[in-house]
Amino acid sequence: VGTRGWRLVGLEIASNPANAIAQAIVELGTGSERSLATLSSHMVLDRVWIHGRADQYVPRCLSLNSAHTAVVDSYLSDCHTRGGEGQVIGGWTTPGPLKIENNYLEGGTIGVLFGGADPYIQGLIPSDITVRRNHFLKPLSWKGVWSVKNSFELKNAQRVLVEGNVFENNWMDAQSGYMILFTPLSQDNLALWTTVRDVTFRHNVLRNSDQGVMISARNAYGATATALTDVTRR
Repeated sequence: VGTRGWRLVGLEIASNPANAIAQAIVELGTGSERSLATLSSHMVLDRVWIHGRADQYVPRCLSLNSAHTAVVDSYLSDCHTRGGEGQVIGGWTTPGPLKIENNYLEGGTIGVLFGGADPYIQGLIPSDITVRRNHFLKPLSWKGVWSVKNSFELKNAQRVLVEGNVFENNWMDAQSGYMILFTPLSQDNLALWTTVRDVTFRHNVLRNSDQGVMISARNAYGATATALTDVTRR
């Protein structure tokens, strides 16, 4: 059974400066759990500073693969990589509910992503997610240095509220420059229940981006992919 009932307050959690690469600084769950009973749950990160180093490959600040979890009033920074995938916060094996509120989120490739990797738990969809009053930023000094894709992306999620956030700076680099993406995608064509549905996106500011919002019905990964996900709706 996964750990549960932790509230982490007022911590600085940094990557090891001796390592050139740090895959993830904080992991709530491994993402490879095979049943809901083994998931960590009832976790709170409150006023924490999670950060990499200015010259270090740090693909992900926080892997959020736990249930009943909140990240509030916190500062996540210097999470970046070149030629790979990464997020400030990324989750794919979480049933929710999740709250990401009043944080500074500084990341190169993707700011926040739900989905992408296929969960091992049959039918799992990250659900009941609130993303409110956060500042998403990519420093302009990262241009040409670290890979950039977008600021917020849903590949597998339902019942999501994205409200009152500021998304600042995004440009064409590893992708075509859209700041916000809603695009259901099963990474290995194994999670055919994958969907993006029942999403509210309101009262947000998108500032200084090559492209705005992309919504696609569904996708299959790779040139030879045949399996399609569920369709985007509502």
